[in-house]
Amino acid sequence: MTKPMTESVIVLVVARAAAKKVTNKVIRDFRKLPAQLSGDDSGLNSVWEEICVQIQYEQSFWWNA
Repeated sequence: MTKPMTESVIVLVVARAAAKKVTNKVIRDFRKLPAQLSGDDSGLNSVWEEICVQIQYEQSFWWNA
């Protein structure tokens, strides 16, 4: 027999599911946008790749914008 879920647990489960759905949509959309911030010779193909590189290595001068 399982315990009934509390209201807090239900809200947490729904919030996590919604956040994951939104995150996945944003990533899909960023992958469709061409890279524009890193220069033509960067070899990066999308905004998502630019974000990943900046998070893993160094943020650009324009990161806060």
